[in-house]
Amino acid sequence: MESLYNSFGDKPFVGFWRFRKPGLVIKDPEVVKTILFQDFKNFHQNGFRVDPHLDPLVHKNPFMIAGEEWKTTRQTLTPSFTNSKLKPLLPLMEEVAAELVQYLRTNCHTCGPDGFEAKDLSSKYTMEMVATCAFGIKGESFKNPNAKLREMTMQVVRPGFIKNIEFMIIQFLPSLAALLKIRLMPKEVDEFFRSIVRDVLADREKKNTTRNDYIQNLIYLKKKAEETGGSYTEEDITGHAVTFMTDGFETSSITMGFIMHHLSQNPHIQEAMWKEVKKAREENQGQLPFEVLMELPLLDQVIHETLRLHPPLMALEKVCTTPTTLRASDGTEVHAPRGLLCVVPLRGLHKDPRFFHDPERFDPDRFSPGRKSDIPKCTYLGFGGGPRQCLGMRFALQQIKLGLASIVENFVIKTTPRTPKVIEQDPTYFLACAKDGLWVRFEERKTAG
Repeated sequence: MESLYNSFGDKPFVGFWRFRKPGLVIKDPEVVKTILFQDFKNFHQNGFRVDPHLDPLVHKNPFMIAGEEWKTTRQTLTPSFTNSKLKPLLPLMEEVAAELVQYLRTNCHTCGPDGFEAKDLSSKYTMEMVATCAFGIKGESFKNPNAKLREMTMQVVRPGFIKNIEFMIIQFLPSLAALLKIRLMPKEVDEFFRSIVRDVLADREKKNTTRNDYIQNLIYLKKKAEETGGSYTEEDITGHAVTFMTDGFETSSITMGFIMHHLSQNPHIQEAMWKEVKKAREENQGQLPFEVLMELPLLDQVIHETLRLHPPLMALEKVCTTPTTLRASDGTEVHAPRGLLCVVPLRGLHKDPRFFHDPERFDPDRFSPGRKSDIPKCTYLGFGGGPRQCLGMRFALQQIKLGLASIVENFVIKTTPRTPKVIEQDPTYFLACAKDGLWVRFEERKTAG
């Protein structure tokens, strides 16, 4: 979609065909605003769906559903992602961050000249985060390269030619996917996660214990539904816990990997981050309280600039559910019939020189307090936008910020001979992914802490 976006100059719309169905690429931020915000009710359905009979747990993901089912699910889950629910997770997350630091200390001197592949390293960290915060278990990712929890989750998200073909069939030819019984989540993975949830629920009921984690919030939802005559089942708990696991694991590790890559090439930005984190600890008796962590300005700017350059989901796809006339800022009008697929190409918008000066340059200052108001609305959508904005955005920011703060406090991230000068997208993956990896090395700071 990025090449299509770049091939038609300042045109606000570009039409295309996906097999035998027409689609519309949206290049005008005013039309993006119409679709995501002003006329959301007419474009509330995402373009990707799964068969609830073949993929019952994946179907529980709010991203996959629409209409009243989406509205009810969103209202049910939103309270679990407020600051009041995320703040108690911080002690659990700090334990994982400490594991990350220890893993690097143990291995940074023996990893060889190529260093670490940043996305792989980040995925170990985010897997442990979601394991403890979603299920209340250890994933053993830092200790075991073949840890079962990580391997099972990777079966859903791992790039590959066959996986990409299956994904395309599910998305573009759902009837064929149903006929061939192609699932996004393999049956053994489905059964594995059901078993985990079943064991966690049974253990907490038997011991009458609670824990400040996501699955405990879901247990409370189930009890509340039972008391009020509502419906929230073990299947719902499993599906929503799996959503937390897969979404929180992969997209956050993608972003962290790209951040480490850019920091290795911009030591002055990395040094400024270290000073920011160091000062914050000094002002808070050696701690990084939740409120302080979430408000560190440079850390925030670095994350958003990375999401601008490398949005994990490279496009948003919305289906028109009610015939609508779309009006561009130059007066051009397009009638969108029911069923029309409207694509918002995030990478195209994020790198459009009309909206971002020198768009290929890594410049976190774009998101500084004095400049971020200059960014035109709906030209940056790192977490999506509108009522369907990423539900787990706050958790993603929390785990990324804590991980990065822990790294820059203790290490200097540097390039290696394998660090790519130009990042090429892996053609076998539907999310942002560097074809040849993102290689960095770590040197311990002499003034760590």
